[in-house]
This record gives sequence, C-alpha cells and structure tokens, in this order.
Amino acid sequence: PDHYHSGDTWNNTYNCVRTLIPEQSLTSSSSSFPPSIPKRNTIYCRFEDDERFVEFYDLNVDPWQLENAISRLSPDEQSVFDKRLEQLRQ
Repeated sequence: PDHYHSGDTWNNTYNCVRTLIPEQSLTSSSSSFPPSIPKRNTIYCRFEDDERFVEFYDLNVDPWQLENAISRLSPDEQSVFDKRLEQLRQ
C-alpha cells in the first residue's frame, strides 16, 4: 500500500531490564547496585546489532524516554546491568 512505513525495522532485536524498587528499599544495604544508580524506576536496554547500541532511562525523571542517559553510567554500572540482562536471558 501507498501508506506503508518501514521505519527502523532492519533489526529490532534488543533486551531490556527494568528496575523497580520501592522507596523504602533504597536504604537497604542488600542491593547489588552501586549507590550512584537511580534505583526507583529505571530501564536499561542493549540492542543486538553491529553498533551494540545501549539505552538507559530514569523513568521518574524521563517517563517518556526522550533523553538517553547512558553517558551518566560508569562502565562498572553498565556491567552490573549487562550481567542482569545475561541472567534474565538464561
């Protein structure tokens, strides 16, 4: 049809991990996350493509996921999320 739009369909393979932790749990010392990661409501996604594109959003600050905040995470923080993704994929 004339109105067909393909968009970004060449590869939409990705995995995400969403973190939802109640506010009262933020002071718990049992968390495996470094304290600099916003713990309440975040999403971390890694695309399985040639670019290995990664996205991170604090949904309390950016509920519409308009500003990719991946640059605010250290390599160690990204590693924590990557390990969680791997655990969930198994």
